[in-house]
Amino acid sequence: MARLEKFLNEAEIKDLLVRERYYRDSHQWENLRQCYHPDAAKTSINITWYNGDIDGFVTGPKQMATRKSA
Repeated sequence: MARLEKFLNEAEIKDLLVRERYYRDSHQWENLRQCYHPDAAKTSINITWYNGDIDGFVTGPKQMATRKSA
């Protein structure tokens, strides 16, 4: 049973990662935000172009996309 549980957990994580990337790439900001913990203080993101909480991570690309389309 432990192997099945591990497989299901890994499948759920993979599904979440695929959805998160899809939502970001397709500018679905609300759906992207829902992929993370509801409390922004509990999610710290540190990548090459951003270091901060999830709300800033969602807001940054959203603002960039808005500027490009204007």
